[in-house]
Order: sequence, then C-alpha cells, then structure tokens
Amino acid sequence: MLQLIKMAMPFLVAGSIFSAQFGNALMDQNQPDPEAVWEISYQETLEELDNPGRGFYKPVYVHYKKSGNQALNLTDPLVHLRLDVSEFAATEFLSEDMLQAFEGTLEELEKNHCSAIIRFAYDVGFEGKTIHDPPLEYVLSHQAQIAEVISRHAGTVTCVECGMYGRWGELHSTKACTTENFNAVMQQWLDTLPPSVPVSFRTVKQYCDWRGISLEDLASNVNPSPNPGEAPSKAYRVGIYDDGYLASDTDLGTYEDREKEIAWLKEQTKHAIFGGELSVYYGGEGDVRPTAAYIEKEAYLTHLTYLNSEWNFKAISALKKENYQGEEELYHGQTGYAYVRNHLGYRFVVRGVNVTREIPQTKTFQIQFQVENVGFGNLVKPKELELILVRGDQGEVRVPLTWDNENVRTENVDPAHWDAKTTQTVKASFKIPEEMALGDYQVYVRIADPEGAGKYDYPIRFANVGENVWNEELEANFLCNVSVTEKPEEMAWSPAEGLHWK
Repeated sequence: MLQLIKMAMPFLVAGSIFSAQFGNALMDQNQPDPEAVWEISYQETLEELDNPGRGFYKPVYVHYKKSGNQALNLTDPLVHLRLDVSEFAATEFLSEDMLQAFEGTLEELEKNHCSAIIRFAYDVGFEGKTIHDPPLEYVLSHQAQIAEVISRHAGTVTCVECGMYGRWGELHSTKACTTENFNAVMQQWLDTLPPSVPVSFRTVKQYCDWRGISLEDLASNVNPSPNPGEAPSKAYRVGIYDDGYLASDTDLGTYEDREKEIAWLKEQTKHAIFGGELSVYYGGEGDVRPTAAYIEKEAYLTHLTYLNSEWNFKAISALKKENYQGEEELYHGQTGYAYVRNHLGYRFVVRGVNVTREIPQTKTFQIQFQVENVGFGNLVKPKELELILVRGDQGEVRVPLTWDNENVRTENVDPAHWDAKTTQTVKASFKIPEEMALGDYQVYVRIADPEGAGKYDYPIRFANVGENVWNEELEANFLCNVSVTEKPEEMAWSPAEGLHWK
C-alpha cells in the first residue's frame, strides 16, 4: 500500500517509521472554513530564479569522436547541448565510449541541478559547412542508443529537438532533408524516449506533414490531455524550436501563415515546448520585432519557454538597453531583458493562503493556496506536490498530494495545468491521525519530479518576495504555520441520560 505519511526521526522511537491510514478525507461536519493567513508576502519578486527547464540558455558544442571522449561538467542552469556525431555517419552504431561520455555529461548536469535542451546532428563542428547524411537505418539506430541513455536521466532533459538532419540539425539544406526522413526521425524519438520528454520540430509545417494534415486542418487539431496515470499521446508531446525567432514576418521560415499557426500553438504549447534563438530583424511588412514590447504581445500565445543567451548578440544587447514600458507595472523601470528573462516558461507566485490554524488529532486539516502563473509558458515536465509539516527540529510529516492518494482530498494539484496568465486554487484536506505529535508545525509545499525521473528531482521555487519563502534544506516553499492539538472528547446523545461526554 502507498505510504501516505512519513515522520522523520527523532519524531518516534529510534528505527521506526510511522505510516497512517487516514481513511476518508471528507470534511468534518460543522468544521469552520480555513482562515486566511499572511505569513509570506504575496507579491512577485524581481529576482531571477533558476527553476528547471526554462530561461535563457547557454549553447554548448561537442564533437564526439569514436574514442577519447570526456564527460563535461556544466554548471549553467539551462544549457543547449549541440552534439555532433558526424564521425559515426558511416557506422550503424555509436561507440560505447561516446555514449558513456554523453551519459556522464547528463550525470554532471544532475549533480549540478542543471537542465538541458538536446540536439544531435551530423554537421561537422556544428558550423553549417560540412554535413553528412547517413542512411536512415543508421540514424534510427543511433537515436535508439541515445534514447536509452536519456531514459535514465529524463528529469534533466527539458526537450529533445528533432535534429539529426541538415545544417546545425535544423532540418534544411541537404538532399536528405525530406518529409519522409523527418517523419521517421520524429517517430523514432517519440517511440524510444520516455513519455515525460518533449520533442520539437523546426516548423509547424513539419508537424502537419508528420500528422498527415494540412495547415487548413490545424484549427481542429487538438491533442487532449491524458487521464491521470496514463501516458500522453505522441502528438501531445510535439513542440517547435524556432531558430529564427522574430527575425522576419515568418521567423525565417518557421511559419507559412503566422496568425493561423500561432493560434494552434496557443493550445499545443500548453503541454509542449516552444523556444529558440532571438534574432536581429531582417525586414518584413508586419509588426514583428525582436523587442520586449513585441515579445510581451506574442510570447503568451506561443508560451515561449527558452531563448539563446548568446545569439543574436545585437538582439540581446538591444533588449538589455530597452526600457520596459508594458502592461506589468512591477517591471516598469526594468530592462526589457529582465522582463523577458523572468517570464520565459512558467513562473508561479502564491497570491493567498487559507488554512486550518488549529487541528485536533483525528480531525480534518484543510489548506488552500492560490497560485498565479505569471510566466509566458506552462510547466511541461511532470511534477508532483508534497506537503511537508515540520515540527521544529523534532521531525517532519510528508503528505503526497497525488491523484492516486485516496486518503487525501485534492483539487488542482497538477502544476502542469496551472496555465499561463491564470490563477488556480490548490486545495488539500486529510484527517490528522491520533498518533501525530502535538505542537506547532511549519507547512511547506514541495513541487518536484515524480520518483524515477532521475537521480535529482528538480524542485520548483515560488517567485514570491521574502527570504522566508524558500527552504534550501527541504527544497520546498513555506506557506504558513499550524498547530496540532489534543484529540477532543467525543460527545454522544442518549435520550435517557441527556447530553454527556464519553
């Protein structure tokens, strides 16, 4: 049976682990509603937060050889691994030496609590000059080997960009850049990578070709959310990497019909990844521009999650000089770069907390907190919530807020559905067991990868003002204080004896 609550030592007798069956988490009759508390600030901070899988990334180039490869120790919060496997273009299998170096790099990223966007290509040095095109069966074989490594470190991978073919793995400029090859590569990634790893095409048209639909069909192409406990559909995971972001009216070929395709992206990238490289503007007839003013207008539609921090230098420099004057008053006086930096991907701010302040043993604990996602995008990687009740230095109680925990009543506990520009009320209630120690507790919520995603579970920090919000040791967000009090005497009614206690 699922272990629902754990109390850490020295809460109980040495060597023991406490678990409690709460039973039905229905509200107690006549129990008052949870009261509003103000123990943290409900204001958004201007601080940059290194939450996993979003933000400005640093590109990292690796030329893999058949032997002599080394793992990289990378410490930037988000990196874009551009991995050249051109030396294997004439061989069916990648070498164990190369695979071990790749896995070692992912392990170092995990140790350093960093995330990666990954793209492989047969472009020598990722210079866009000499590109090899292996037979398709070799490409598919290489993908299967790569996917096996990634599956052991799925938590560290923000997404895999389709890659493999063309200059810089951007699916253009060679004879092998055909719809047939693109479709095969995408299907192989989706078949071999874990369901938690998103995959991206370079253009929306490539997605349409893979799905066998026209651009005219996009409006009706909706990929529904999976039921709890089920894997998402293959199409649900497919996003776009836009390496000509805001360079022209078409983003250098990303779009054929910008308005129509962005209308589709607005829904698709609620659960898939959209990101790329900001570019200087090459001209056009529309109002597209690589500025914070325009990004604010469009990024909430495409749910922009990541951008290159080093390309294009002129575009990035202009953002850093731009004075933000948009709709969010909090950022007035900040640079356009600071505004975009903080809004890439998801950004969760607690706007209020209601809680049962004093909970007698055997009675129902209730907590509600409002979370606004002020970021451009949504959380795409699977995460689970866990309440942690800490009793000073004497121990802690952990309560998983998961869909399959039948002893806890919950609402809105899947952060993947905390959509951009919305506020969700997260609710949880459960019976306090009679064995739970009396006293004052601090209540935290931890948002992290489910078990098995990798060696490190990539917790998420709320973007609230205040030093008391984030607990480094627990890697969890403080919400409020509560007290567990003594179990009340039970009242019984007897017509003969009247009201009495028992």
